[in-house]
This record gives sequence, structure tokens and C-alpha cells, in this order.
Amino acid sequence: MNRFFQFFLLSAFIFLSLYSSGQKKTVVFGIHIEPVIPSRMFRIQTEDIVKDDITFSIIPKTGYLFGTHLSINVSKRFTIESGINLIKRRIDIQGTENNYESTLGFHIHNFEIPLASTFYVRLSDKLYMGQTVGVSFQMLPSHLTSRLQWVDSAGTSSKFEQLSYRRNWLVPSFKGSIGFEYRTEEKGYIYLGAVYHLFTQLYNTRITYKTTVIDEVFEVKPQSDFFGIMLRYSFAPSPMLQNKKKKK
Repeated sequence: MNRFFQFFLLSAFIFLSLYSSGQKKTVVFGIHIEPVIPSRMFRIQTEDIVKDDITFSIIPKTGYLFGTHLSINVSKRFTIESGINLIKRRIDIQGTENNYESTLGFHIHNFEIPLASTFYVRLSDKLYMGQTVGVSFQMLPSHLTSRLQWVDSAGTSSKFEQLSYRRNWLVPSFKGSIGFEYRTEEKGYIYLGAVYHLFTQLYNTRITYKTTVIDEVFEVKPQSDFFGIMLRYSFAPSPMLQNKKKKK
């Protein structure tokens, strides 16, 4: 089955779930921050490539996600969520030649619009455990480029360059989370949980490394997935506006 079709089916299921419920609905608005953490457990690790006795290492670094969210509480155990996030990450490309290291870094900045559903299990009077699944749409503003140049003692110029081409301006991905939420009707909700973003490939990166004796140009696919810990605060819920039919 085509991946885009899977995302479409999941989105349709979420909306149908929302409108099929006859319970009273409330709306919750909030803010959240999510440190981005490279982890081998989630396939986010350094990738080494050897070319002409030079080792190139693609190293994912830490970053962060910050944004706002809007949740529609279909019931106390089921919500529909969306919002907008800013994601900032860094990737280092390190070239090692005869114990000499050159490091070229570039930042990935993009916006994300998620669409997800969360099912909660009540653990105590105010504590819930939530499991979230959904899709997110990554908006990539531009291609990325960075360059490092140096001149040796003989006056010879060398170049280390990367050019990352976005595969599309809008890329769908999977997003899942599990965590705990503490709820108070007067002061709002606090949520803490682990989040995993499983992306289709965002960029194709071309690396150029040129010296007097080496001339290498090749392509790599930097890791797009990332793992994070979300801290979220939601304001107290308010009733969702609904149109009422007038009785004749």
C-alpha cells in the first residue's frame, strides 16, 4: 500500500472518530517544548563512510522542538490534537584524513503540523497515562548548504562542502508518543512523555572534498528520525462551541 495512502486513511479515521462521538467536547490550548536527543536505540547514530582513506562521519546532534497545540477532548480518555511546531536540529559532517579532522556543520530548521489522536488510561484521580499515534507534515523552507575552505603552508586551497537538497517542500511522517498527564480542571494539565518521529527521507546531501591529491564527490542520506522528551502545559479546558437547533 502506498505510504501517502496510509497517511490519508489514518487522518480520515481520526476525523471520523471525532465526529462520531456524541459526548460533550472541550477544547484545550497549550504550549510544549521537546529536546531532540540522538539515540542508538531509535536508529539515530553516527554513520561512517570511507572514501580514498578518508573517513566521513555523519553525526546527528541535539536540537529542540517548540510549539503550540490544540486538543479537542472527545471524552476524558480520547482526544484529537493538532498545532504547529518549530524544529531545529544540527548535523555535523566530519572528515578524518591522516589524523587531521575537518568538521562541517549545518542546521535543519523546519515547521511541523501534526495530526494525532491520544487514548488515555486513568491511573488515579488526577493522573492519566496517554498513548499517542498520528501523522505530521514537515514543511521544509529551502535547500541547505555550508562550506569550509582552508589554505595550507604551500598556498594550496582545499574545500570541504555539503549541499542538501530537500526531497519535497512538504513531507509526511509518523509520530508516536507515550507519557503521563496530571490534570486539574482549574490550573490545567501537565504532560511528560517520550516522543518518536519516524520520517521519510527529508534531504539528499552531496558532499564535496577537494585537495591537491583528493577529489571526492558523493551523496549520503542523513538520518531524519529523531527521539525527544516532551514537556507540555495545557490551560484549563473550555467547552467546545456547538450549534444548537432551535425547537419550533
